[in-house]
Amino acid sequence: MKKLLFLSSFLILCTVLSCDKANSPQKLETIHDVITDVQSYFDSANDKSLSKIERLKNIDTALSISKNYSLDSLVLKNLYYKAYLFGIRKQYDSALKYSHQLLNISTKKKDTQYIIQAYSRLSRYQRNKKDYQSAIQSSLELLKHAEFVDDTVNIASALYKLGLNYQSSEQFQSFKYYNSAKHYYELLKDSLYVAKCLQNMANIQKKRGDFYGSEKSTTDALKFLKNIDNNEFIGNLYHTISVSSKELKNYEEALKWNNMAIKTVKDTISINLAIYSNTRALIYIGQERYYLAIDLLQEILKHPKISLLKNLDKKARYLDNLGYAKGKLEIPEGEIEMLEALEIRKKLNDYTGQFASNIHLFKFYLTSNQRTKAIKHAQIAHELSKKINSPEAEKEALGYLIDLKENLILITARYKHLNDSLTFEQRSSVDQFAKIRFETEEKEKEILKLNGDNLELALANEIEGRKSNFISSIGILVLISFIFLYFIITTRHKKEKIKKVYETEAKLAKRLHDELANDVYGVMTRLQHPESDKQEGTEEVLDKLENIYQRTRDISKETNAIETGKYFVPQLKEMLSSYGSEGVTVVINGLEPESWEAIAEHKKMEVYRVLQELMVNMKKHSQASLVVLSFKKEDSKMHIHYVDNGKGITGITIENGNGLQNAENRIRAIKGSITFDTIAEKGFKANIRFSV
Repeated sequence: MKKLLFLSSFLILCTVLSCDKANSPQKLETIHDVITDVQSYFDSANDKSLSKIERLKNIDTALSISKNYSLDSLVLKNLYYKAYLFGIRKQYDSALKYSHQLLNISTKKKDTQYIIQAYSRLSRYQRNKKDYQSAIQSSLELLKHAEFVDDTVNIASALYKLGLNYQSSEQFQSFKYYNSAKHYYELLKDSLYVAKCLQNMANIQKKRGDFYGSEKSTTDALKFLKNIDNNEFIGNLYHTISVSSKELKNYEEALKWNNMAIKTVKDTISINLAIYSNTRALIYIGQERYYLAIDLLQEILKHPKISLLKNLDKKARYLDNLGYAKGKLEIPEGEIEMLEALEIRKKLNDYTGQFASNIHLFKFYLTSNQRTKAIKHAQIAHELSKKINSPEAEKEALGYLIDLKENLILITARYKHLNDSLTFEQRSSVDQFAKIRFETEEKEKEILKLNGDNLELALANEIEGRKSNFISSIGILVLISFIFLYFIITTRHKKEKIKKVYETEAKLAKRLHDELANDVYGVMTRLQHPESDKQEGTEEVLDKLENIYQRTRDISKETNAIETGKYFVPQLKEMLSSYGSEGVTVVINGLEPESWEAIAEHKKMEVYRVLQELMVNMKKHSQASLVVLSFKKEDSKMHIHYVDNGKGITGITIENGNGLQNAENRIRAIKGSITFDTIAEKGFKANIRFSV
């Protein structure tokens, strides 16, 4: 995320110059002030010590400035953050509105990174509004765009979001996406999210009745949290195992994991303490240790957060369990507490909770010989099971009605059908979960085996002919480099006016000889003398080779082929942007494909090399932190303005600088003009003009 925010900041700076006014050299001088203003308001919006309203006002101001100057990338950054601020305020309609605006503008500008972020935001806020179908579509779009640019982080995120969005409707699909996300998070070495995937998989397995599988997934999750300090998450995992063990009636094991869960709670008023304690009370009820359960539930109901409106569902649950435990001991208040819990659940329209209350009341009235009331609550529970669309609940209610011998002919067939279906479904669920995990693990094994075989073969080949392979490879690398540079030098620009260009490019070959050939010869000498090899060590030799290879790539990059067709502008943008870094911001304005369609190929090539010379000069000499390039087509002429805030250069330096002289020769060759303006310690400017 930090990398993404840095990239966003960079793109914002790049767009600052999209305003037509900013194309003039005079306006370029003030761009730093515009950038500073926008960044200042953005930083204030990001200040968590301010109120949320103040933060929104600051982001609105930043967004307004960005729009006034047509600063598209700044607009994207501020829209992204405005959607985020509305999201944390839980104003999801507004968050969605600005996320859609972010998507529309980023799509128009073909800004892949912000397209990805827009779909990520949309998926989140749509899920928060329980619009799961829309959230699924946004997650699929997120996955598609992330895969297109091979963005592993967002591929994993999209798969995880799909797991979340399918979890309430299609649990096998959800399980499958979580399992795939887990694989990507393992590649990213993100242990926390590997564990989160496994936790969600465990919850799905538990809900489908695969309690053994749920325990396995949860214990796997715990293995990834050994070096992670997250007590709440670890406590939730312990609690999941405790619940699964309880459902399997393995009460001693359930108590062990429940104890571990409770120990992770450091805050005595944490709601998790009440949740874990309630599970402990249910374990006691399963063990028929009713007095222990009653004492514990009475303590839970004194918890300061239980009476809060947002926790009324929990209060009803604990009150119902308390009444049920008392009913088992024939304590009169038990019935009153269960009925009170049922009323709360009715007011909350909690049909699942009402089902549980009616089942408890049925059991209480049945054991106290109040058959009419028992029948009533069993029938209500049966109707509620249909409302919550739960075959398991319907089977349970029908089972109790059979025990009461009510309408046996009508309900026995239905019960048998449900029982058979659920038994088959539970077995199928276990098989399906196992199949999904098995298939994924087999794919991973195949990849690992293939990588292992390749590695073993490569190591064997290296041992057999290490010295000869190194010498041959280096020789071929140098030969190819010389041939490549010679071809570029001898085929480019045959006119007398650009003779200086050849002289400058020929020096690249000298760089190969001076900077690389001696190093190559030195490495070859070490490889030919075993005693030297022992002293230096194989790793040091490999490091030297890697250094030579990287330097050869840098030289090659400066003279690579130029695409002059429809990909000219994207390639030019990529080249200019490549000179940016954490210490250097490169801002590009007005570089649009349509402005270059009618320009001749040889002019495109010369301009490309001139701009490359300026960027190389900046990188090597200027110590600049901001570079601004502005492009404008006007009256059949192309105007290009270059500005940096580096230390500047003197007139003598310009005269003696081969790179800048080379740039002048190139522009003259296409009947254009280039002027330089510089003051020591106050930056460097270049203005280029030529006919299109």
